[in-house]
Amino acid sequence: MFRLFAKISTLTGARLFGAACGFLTALLITRHVGTEALALYAVSLSSAALVALFLVLGLPAFAQMLTAEYQARNQPGKILGLALTGFVLLLILGSALAAAVVVFGDAIQPLIPSLGHSGLIAVAVIAPGAALLTLNGSILGGLQRQVAAQLPESLMRPVTMLALLVGAILAGVAPSGTSLLVLAAIVVWAAALAQLVFLWRGIAALGPGGGLPRPQLDLARWRELAPTWFSISLVSDYVIEFHLIAAAFFLAPAEVALLHVCFRIRLLAGLGMRSIYSIFQPKLFHAMASADEARTRDTVAMTNWLSVGYSVCALVGLALLGSLVLSVFDPSFTQGHGLLMLISLAFLVRSAFGPAMSILASHRQQRTILAILGTSLALSAGLVVTLTPQLGVLAIGIAYTSGLTVNAVAAWLVVRRRWDLDTAVWASGRPRLAPFAALLQTPPAPAADPPR
Repeated sequence: MFRLFAKISTLTGARLFGAACGFLTALLITRHVGTEALALYAVSLSSAALVALFLVLGLPAFAQMLTAEYQARNQPGKILGLALTGFVLLLILGSALAAAVVVFGDAIQPLIPSLGHSGLIAVAVIAPGAALLTLNGSILGGLQRQVAAQLPESLMRPVTMLALLVGAILAGVAPSGTSLLVLAAIVVWAAALAQLVFLWRGIAALGPGGGLPRPQLDLARWRELAPTWFSISLVSDYVIEFHLIAAAFFLAPAEVALLHVCFRIRLLAGLGMRSIYSIFQPKLFHAMASADEARTRDTVAMTNWLSVGYSVCALVGLALLGSLVLSVFDPSFTQGHGLLMLISLAFLVRSAFGPAMSILASHRQQRTILAILGTSLALSAGLVVTLTPQLGVLAIGIAYTSGLTVNAVAAWLVVRRRWDLDTAVWASGRPRLAPFAALLQTPPAPAADPPR
């Protein structure tokens, strides 16, 4: 049990420190450059994150699940093949993106006025690095190397960005929106290349004699999974980016900046729960792949109780200190305290209904997941369009939390009905401590499949 909390504490501490650096970066941008520059920075990075998904055709959406499965079945060659396939896609589609911006940039830019010319170029440069980070992290997560999977993105990237920005300010260089995007591009590529080294070492550790295994391709299966999981990732992993970009079309830059700050605080408050899920989700995939029902229920129970307990503590903290934190950025931002509480309520709802989405993913219920996520995104989009003219930025918070609530409840209902597994915290019972010592260990890999 001590090792469990030590691991969670390490990941959470790193994320907290990285998030604190992100806060300081946003604070410095607000104070030294202005809220309009912060809005440009936020919308550009959100757009790059969305474009990044297209550059690897959704592979990161199912790479962690397949990597955990391949490792459990002692098939390291398929893990390497999956990584190499992602790299080839990134090279081809990243080059196509750069060519499109060069050739058609002047025609594209008026279609996205919130980005501007500098933002459009930044998207073309940052998106491939963000795609590489996401792919590497997903595979490393499946290998249960959570530290290597998360630290380049959650710690190295924000720390480096803050250091570069502070250095520019101390050197007397007046930052601008364009220079911020240049720094962001340098940082994302540095983090991606560092993580690539971790991935290569992780795969090599699985090969014979500590060398890389022989690559194996599972193209038929990947092609089968990719369209659905690509769509699933598009409507689930980039919900915040979607709402930020939507806000840029309806709200003034100052309101977009406030929304960006609230989302950053919400992410900070949810880091502990995210660390809990990053540790237990691969273990849940292992248990499901091994058809170990007892281990599956134990993992669900522990995930639920840890995440709900953390979420309640985080919400209490936000209620007490949220207004103070917002005022550090700008005194006018304190009016967004209600917005902050509203969007932060979403992670308590998710933790209360448990890891039902992970159960659906393990059962290969991609169409069901896509139907749930598509419905919730359509609901969010409808609420944004209809409520924003009357409620302003608060409408974005209502749309965001409503969509995530629909996700959690619908997934819970489907899992309970189809597999008689109630993932909600009130149904999982008290966690048994003895089995959780075993949850800290990776289950022994079964023998490899016999040759056909």
